[in-house]
Amino acid sequence: MNAARLARASRLRPLTWLACSAATFAACAVSDPTGASDDPPNTQPLPPQRDASASADASADGCTDSNGCATALDCTSVDFCATPFPVSRLVALNAIWGSGPDDVWAVGSRGTILRGDGSTFVAIDSKTVTDVHVAVWGTSKTDVWILGPSFPAHSDGFHDGGATFDPRPGSSWTPAQATSGRLWAGQSVGDRVWIAGEASRRFGPSSSVWTLDDDGSGTATWTPIAACSENAPCAPAIRAMWAASAELVWAVGHDGQAFSFDAATGGGDGPARWLAQNSNTRDDLEAVWGSGPSDVWAVGRRGTIRRTSRGATKWTVVPSGTTRDLHAIWGSGPNDIWAAGDSGTILHYDGVAWAPATLGLPSGDSPTNLLAIWGSGPDDVWIVGEGLILHRTASSRRRP
Repeated sequence: MNAARLARASRLRPLTWLACSAATFAACAVSDPTGASDDPPNTQPLPPQRDASASADASADGCTDSNGCATALDCTSVDFCATPFPVSRLVALNAIWGSGPDDVWAVGSRGTILRGDGSTFVAIDSKTVTDVHVAVWGTSKTDVWILGPSFPAHSDGFHDGGATFDPRPGSSWTPAQATSGRLWAGQSVGDRVWIAGEASRRFGPSSSVWTLDDDGSGTATWTPIAACSENAPCAPAIRAMWAASAELVWAVGHDGQAFSFDAATGGGDGPARWLAQNSNTRDDLEAVWGSGPSDVWAVGRRGTIRRTSRGATKWTVVPSGTTRDLHAIWGSGPNDIWAAGDSGTILHYDGVAWAPATLGLPSGDSPTNLLAIWGSGPDDVWIVGEGLILHRTASSRRRP
């Protein structure tokens, strides 16, 4: 099985213009080591995370590759341009999120936590070099969550040049049950906090999706939310989730799995539960995002793109024009959506069709696998991945 987070043997070249200040960053180093179906999909384990170690050949020509192109041109002539990477370029940044343009967070391998002010990122001491952070999300500058493979942690934000993340395993946490079934995704809307991943009993009864609750004694606990039907429960392998509201959420994952949670309609006569949907693919789906409940997108392996809306049970096939694995999707609205994936692949949707985009890299550098996207608006979009941070600003190339 392929995933951008499995190690590869190809060499990662350094950013020749990367500058670091020992007084600013705790760690800074440049490394140059010399099929559709109507049946609901089955649940299988996902591959482990990994450090960055991949590259692909760059081209300085015009973008004619359907997968997207990298150039060494100035940033005004491309859609995205590389920015300084403040830690070892062996680090893979797996997720990015911000409360606004001046408060952006990225997390990844080797315990990496970065915080950006809109132009540059600084490293936050996570007290570990072994943990892999796979998700970051929140609702404001003072409400930031990160997720490792075992349990989440929370911070009240960036203060006095740093931030503290407190573990939040909850009162039902069972360490002995946390050795299997990784966590992968989280979302917050208002007071509702969701986390999801592979099935496990780490928070008590077996589940793949949990929501933050009160155990009745004033102590926080993670409450499992059932999936499929009461008579035929299932254990999803969730890879990503997106919440339109506290009570309306979509999730996607391994082997084309897709689910929706709609508190208004999803429970029948009992409590609301996650209901399986037909994604029209058996390829892994790695990211999901929507401009609203009537416009929800998912991307995944081999260039897979799917689209759905509230109330639908079957996702629509959308041509992507690429066979590269896609790992991320985000948009500022229904007519301005970005997707990113392996070997520097970036695609843009203008409300009609998907088309390849361009990225600018220093001369001699090569695009790596891109793993996450977030933006505060059409002129402030960030893409992160293996040893790479890309930014789109108001001075970037305008879409035709």
